[in-house]
Amino acid sequence: MIFFGKKNKLSDKGHSEHYQTFLNDYFTGPNMIRGRREEDVTVWDKLKGEELELAKQKIMDNLDSCDESYIRAAGIFKDERAIPILKQIAENRSNIHIQLYAAKTLYNWVGFEGFEVKLEKSFTKASQFTKTDLAFWIQGLEEETALKFFWKAMNDPDSFVRFCSYDALEQYYGIWKVRKDGFEIKYFTDQEVYENKELFNERQAELREKIKTWKKR
Repeated sequence: MIFFGKKNKLSDKGHSEHYQTFLNDYFTGPNMIRGRREEDVTVWDKLKGEELELAKQKIMDNLDSCDESYIRAAGIFKDERAIPILKQIAENRSNIHIQLYAAKTLYNWVGFEGFEVKLEKSFTKASQFTKTDLAFWIQGLEEETALKFFWKAMNDPDSFVRFCSYDALEQYYGIWKVRKDGFEIKYFTDQEVYENKELFNERQAELREKIKTWKKR
């Protein structure tokens, strides 16, 4: 059962379609909407006035529940009242992914001193799910730092982590493109390539040269 925190003065009934979408995606609808990151984030541009304030308050009342979608929402609507809650999550939660997600949300918004150190300490022992989020972690970081984490992920034993890391770096450099298949990425990340260390090292050397051409753009 979803806990809505403090009782709001405004009723949830009789609101607009946009507000009903907000309620469904963040609270009353299937949990998998948020679990798959399919919540309609455009509602934060569509909600106005009283409805916007009520929606924001509902998120902030539940922000400490460690639901990633609520942290993501706070990073979109950017109400300063959410900052101390996010700081508490970033500094005190035991869940590595949620702790990092709150820290990065603050880093993108108002800055978070020590985020890179926190990521450095946590990334290697983080779950596959966290590692596949590399595009989010390196967004906005200095190029040298972003590449450091890219190569950490690119050398991970999990082929999907490696696949996502390549995708993340293309996004970082702004050259990402839609592909019909992943052959180009698998050339560098496939498990058969990884298990052949000589071939893997050759492909990585080739990739390093390829990245240099991205840096010139």
